[in-house]
Amino acid sequence: MDVSSPNGARTLRAWGVFPTLAVLAPVADFVLKIGPPQPIAAPLLASLTILGTLLLCFRFGERCSPSTLTRVLLAAIVTFCVFALSYLAVSIDFVRERNTRAGTAKRVVLGFELKGDLEKQIKQEEQDLVTARNRDPLRNAASVNDSTDFGKGPRGEGSVPRDADQSNPFRTGQQIRDDQIEQVAARTGDPTAPYTKFSQAIVACGLFLLWAGACASLALCVGILSLASRLRSSGMPLVSYPT
Repeated sequence: MDVSSPNGARTLRAWGVFPTLAVLAPVADFVLKIGPPQPIAAPLLASLTILGTLLLCFRFGERCSPSTLTRVLLAAIVTFCVFALSYLAVSIDFVRERNTRAGTAKRVVLGFELKGDLEKQIKQEEQDLVTARNRDPLRNAASVNDSTDFGKGPRGEGSVPRDADQSNPFRTGQQIRDDQIEQVAARTGDPTAPYTKFSQAIVACGLFLLWAGACASLALCVGILSLASRLRSSGMPLVSYPT
């Protein structure tokens, strides 16, 4: 049976085991839940991305010189590492689990922009924090007595610091922000509640693009290595190392 079309492009049956597994692997993410949670069809779209990359690789790869394919392979490996590490870093910060009414955990994507009323509340608390700090007599007294303690020499030489000097009763702006986000998420039972829908959509789109880029670069590596294996079996080396 002829496994090549007239223009030299390989048919699907001639791809081999590893390219076929590469196309089917993302579908397992419907169960494994490694890829982006949105869109729902992300595993299927990732499979189509790998399929398209392999089609292009087998369509044009045989026309390229060994040195060109070597450089493309190295670039694909570096690209895969960049996309995979970026996806991992972003998913750690922006992907959480939400309990559904059925008692199951659902992966959701957080946003980067808070809703307007929550943002106003946080800014008001930060402003009240600054006002309270300026009116705190213990803090002002501590700033005056940092270097000496009523003529007894530098602080720490025979003097005992007060509890008011060691403690900080005020929260920072970041602590206020984190506390408000946690309170809204705990009250609603939804970790995405504090964030705007637009920012969630932007993060979800970015996550999917990183995942698709990692899948495409990995598929390119698999395609080039498959071509190398075929040509090596025919006695023609594919990958070369130019000096």
